[in-house]
Amino acid sequence: MQQALAAGSIDFGLGSGPGMAFLAKGSPAIGVAAFAGPPRNISAIVLEDSPIKKIADLKGKTIAVSSVGSLSDWLAKQMAIQEGWGQDGIRAVPLGAVETSIAALKAHQVDAVVLSTEMGFALEGKKQGRMLASMDRYAPHFITHVIFAQKALVATAPNLVARFLKGFFAGIAFMKTNKKETSELAQFVLQQSARVVEQDYDFEIGMFIDDGRFDPDAVAALKQSYIDMGTLKEKPADDVLFTTQFLPVKP
Repeated sequence: MQQALAAGSIDFGLGSGPGMAFLAKGSPAIGVAAFAGPPRNISAIVLEDSPIKKIADLKGKTIAVSSVGSLSDWLAKQMAIQEGWGQDGIRAVPLGAVETSIAALKAHQVDAVVLSTEMGFALEGKKQGRMLASMDRYAPHFITHVIFAQKALVATAPNLVARFLKGFFAGIAFMKTNKKETSELAQFVLQQSARVVEQDYDFEIGMFIDDGRFDPDAVAALKQSYIDMGTLKEKPADDVLFTTQFLPVKP
């Protein structure tokens, strides 16, 4: 997404809060709204018959994450730090694709995976996995997802940006008040059963932000994560990462 924005091939992009760090490296994009808070959509998952029954049992274990310095990597290490084990209290293994991580888990090559919560519900439904905890407990003030826009678009067509945001957040408002329709669409998009998407809806819908605002405590946590993950050497100023020009959004 960042590459497409940098190339000017798209006007808007949906990305992660950690992804805002790349804006400090000269990207022509800027964050224009936050749309998801603490990461309830990411969980620590083990096999259904694993001897690991609680988070404390993960101390010293091997945990699959997507990549070095990724959000899942940072969350796994935050878990170790906040549980009192120290950053090296778990062994994080970058395995890339979701399918690779699940295969490694089933082959007992790793003890746990940090993956999407909906995948945890799906594995539980098949009696193949078990969720230990969603990772928002280790990042209670956080911005998981952000809307980005080209800086040039913000400067030359602010009304277009405002209209896009109104439509986007109207969609969030619809989701929050229409579980049935949202779940039916999610079955098609996620290729999951009705049981999984309805369970996931109930668990995750509260993480969506109604008006796009960037919570100051969450921004502070993000900036610290950039240092922790080695993405940046120093914390950037707010206006390097995002603009409040269009906030709060009123759908």
